[in-house]
Amino acid sequence: MRDELLGYRYNQYTFRHIVADKARRNGDKLFLNFLPDGRKYSYNEVDILSNRVANTLLAHGIGKGTHVAMLMENSPEQVLAYFALGKIGAVVVPINIAARGPFLHYYLNQSDSTAIIIDAALLEHFRALPERAPIRNVFVVSPLDGEQDLPSDGFARLEHFSTLYKGQADAPEVEVFYSDPCAIMYTSGTTGPSKGNVFTQIHALSFGLGQIEPLKFCEDDIYHVCMPLFHVGAYGGALLTMFMVDGGVALTRRLSVSSFWNEIRESQATCGMLLSVSGFLLSQPESDLDRRHRLRMAITTPVPPYVGEFEKRFKVRLVSGYGLSDFGLAFSQYIDGPLEKRTSIGLPHQDVSVRIVDGDDIDVPVGTVGELLLRKDGLPLGTTLGYYKMPDVTLESRKNLWFHTGDRCWVDEDGYYYFADRKKDAIRRRGENISAHEVEEAIAKHESVADVAVYPVSAGAGDEDVGVTVVLRPGVALSAVELIEHCCSNMPYYMVPRYVDFRDEMPRTMTQKIIKHVLRGDVEENPTKFWDREREGVKVHRN
Repeated sequence: MRDELLGYRYNQYTFRHIVADKARRNGDKLFLNFLPDGRKYSYNEVDILSNRVANTLLAHGIGKGTHVAMLMENSPEQVLAYFALGKIGAVVVPINIAARGPFLHYYLNQSDSTAIIIDAALLEHFRALPERAPIRNVFVVSPLDGEQDLPSDGFARLEHFSTLYKGQADAPEVEVFYSDPCAIMYTSGTTGPSKGNVFTQIHALSFGLGQIEPLKFCEDDIYHVCMPLFHVGAYGGALLTMFMVDGGVALTRRLSVSSFWNEIRESQATCGMLLSVSGFLLSQPESDLDRRHRLRMAITTPVPPYVGEFEKRFKVRLVSGYGLSDFGLAFSQYIDGPLEKRTSIGLPHQDVSVRIVDGDDIDVPVGTVGELLLRKDGLPLGTTLGYYKMPDVTLESRKNLWFHTGDRCWVDEDGYYYFADRKKDAIRRRGENISAHEVEEAIAKHESVADVAVYPVSAGAGDEDVGVTVVLRPGVALSAVELIEHCCSNMPYYMVPRYVDFRDEMPRTMTQKIIKHVLRGDVEENPTKFWDREREGVKVHRN
């Protein structure tokens, strides 16, 4: 067990202590540059403004232990709210902005949120819920903050986010400990509903520190963040990591392939996160400006087969790694590591212990595929506390005192780990983890559907599309377009299936379980036989 990490003792890992200490050390150094409108915030300004927000929240009765949902696109208000809520020991509940209807209601209700910070453009989705969680306070972020009237609401008090800046600039008088919960981060439900991972203050603030050494993060780095801050990779892996190393963040609302390199040049960014979109950048027309930037490294998962072409054209090193919302970051490739290991997820972070086991939790030989098990042996509470209000699932995931990832991997003789496939019933589509169970549940509500199975269909370069097989009730008709329209109204856009397959019956085992690998194999072997939303030109809109 370490006595300290990055110059702080474990009991100093609270937002209250670290944000104030970073402001004292860095003062007017720029921390946050919001590219869409040019707003900039120094370390000192982040500390003072988050104090003001924190003190006003306290005056509203929102304090230690209060669960506050957040439904927002990337913005300075979101960053300040994260820090303010952490300072008063409140628990932030970031929600994917694509959540609609029953999905949004589930997140609010399951998390026991009693307040919400929400973008004005998303307010209608919250107000459209027929049943609401006990939300008493709604803080609305708007480009015209304070200059437009908010709709009246009989259930909750609505006010502009800007009113939160009226609080005192002094640190809030709340005793917060490193072991206190600070966030509930939802991950894809793989065998049931989405699970809320409970982050402590120390886990959130130390989430990305294991990548500092392999990726050589330092105070001179500026991280271009275009991935959503409601995802733990952007929140813990980028935003908080840069704060901890005294670096800077160039924040934009969302990824734009057409403006990506202009943003990189304008912000002088040195590192970034591309996940699975590097191919879209490579497909853009070549330009004399392709190498005129300071970007030295970008994280992508997995490293694509065209990595050499990308790095030669843009002079940027692509690196991969591995982490889970349920556990934390666990592996990184080293930025100066051997090229022959590029297809690996890298080496374990310091203080992360790793095993690969068979179905009985017995270690398998080197080179053999098995389930990846993880354990954190560094700072106390260096991983999540478990799943919120799901004790049985928490206990099962930590069987034999090891976290069971549900992912199958193998290790080579040099100690490099490689991802093989997933045991979990989940789909990875363009950076989003999709629960097959949740998509099935939404489709099954259609009155014409008798049975449904959802599964991943390989899309190349480690990405997946959503496939669905449906058995209709006798004597009814339902077209693929009508099914997609139902999906668009009842689930986030990224969950909507691409491939639709109607059958008279499902392939099943002797115990009547649907054999999904047969359905997936049929589509992958001959995709032209199946209805394809993209081929048919059926568009799915984000809002």
